This record gives sequence, structure tokens and C-alpha cells, in this order.
Amino acid sequence: MPLGEDSDGNQVEITLEKEGILIVVTGMFTGMKIDETIIRCDHIKGADFKKGLLKGKLKICTLDEEIKINKVNNGEAESFVRLLQDRMNNIKTFPGDDKTSLLDEIKRAKEMLDEGKITQDEFQRILDRCL
Repeated sequence: MPLGEDSDGNQVEITLEKEGILIVVTGMFTGMKIDETIIRCDHIKGADFKKGLLKGKLKICTLDEEIKINKVNNGEAESFVRLLQDRMNNIKTFPGDDKTSLLDEIKRAKEMLDEGKITQDEFQRILDRCL
């Protein structure tokens, strides 16, 4: 999913997982993994994306901090924010009903695939994770 940079220029990759979001930070110079964090969806207050000409800024607000990622591809970030918001809404709307939440996520991902907002590979990753 979204790939960008933190304020230090390190590469940041964010993936939406079943339990939340996985954030992997890779060193700018070494290319080695510096940090890997999972933030549960129920600890996320919201996400926002400021679109730029080609790339923009993604901000994820958790209960403890604000995570800012720069130079994120517009399409990837917009898709990610929509999927994350859907996931957060499903958690609030259907507590404990994983089947409904996952089905809604798959439906939303399929709509985004049909609209050309995500690639077939991204859709397949979401499908694999949900099933």
C-alpha cells in the first residue's frame, strides 16, 4: 500500500492488516529495517491525506501520536485512507462481527479495483489477508 518518507528521509511502508496497520520503516542509507509497528484499528482516531501534484502527505492520528508520512503517491494514499476509514467504521458499527467487516472490506476493495483506484495485486493482497 502507501510508500513514502518520514521526516528523516527514511522509507515508510504502511499495510492494512486484519488487526490494524503495519508500519515498516527502512533506513534511507542502509536500506535495512529500522522499525516495525502494528497499530490496532481501535487505537486509530483518524487518517487524512493532503493531495499534492504527484505525491502528498499522509497523516494518521492514533490515541498516542500523529504519524506523518511525506511523498506518498496520491492514488495509493487515497485508497488506503478509504480502506482504513471503512475498517474503523466497521469496527465501531459491528463489534465482534469479523465476517461482516471482512466482507465489507472485500466489497469496497472490489469497487476500488473496478474504478481503477487500486491494482489487481493490491486487491489480491487484501483478498488474501481477509480470507
